[in-house]
Amino acid sequence: MKTCAVCNIEKSTDEFRKRLAAKDGLRHECKSCSNSRDLSYRQDNADKIKSAQDQYYHSNKYKWTEYNLNRRAGEKRATPIWLTGEQRAKIKRLYKLSKFMSEATGVPYHVDHIVPINSDVVCGLNVPWNLQVLRADLNMSKSNKFEGQ
Repeated sequence: MKTCAVCNIEKSTDEFRKRLAAKDGLRHECKSCSNSRDLSYRQDNADKIKSAQDQYYHSNKYKWTEYNLNRRAGEKRATPIWLTGEQRAKIKRLYKLSKFMSEATGVPYHVDHIVPINSDVVCGLNVPWNLQVLRADLNMSKSNKFEGQ
């Protein structure tokens, strides 16, 4: 057990992130306090963050290009040649639905691979039954993980 220095609530040690420099190997604030502090910073400094991201992108376009080429190539390798035309059409419809939902709601949506294509534990396929339309924030929070991990 450890007491959070921010909310002063005693919590289990698994509620704290690691910090090797600390005596007990844990940060002084719990995960929920850290998350809320990070969220408020991102909200208060959205313009500053966007500017820094834009500057990084323009300085490193080759990295973005390489990343996107590798991602597309991986997706192509993960698409089996035995898919029927109807199954390929369903994949295209899911991407169109994602785009439509993003435009209709103003909230970005992604097509998510339920079992990730690129993971340390398991690699899925780019097939209709492994795809779902998901809000972008939820999809990005998965970070190449799936519930079986």
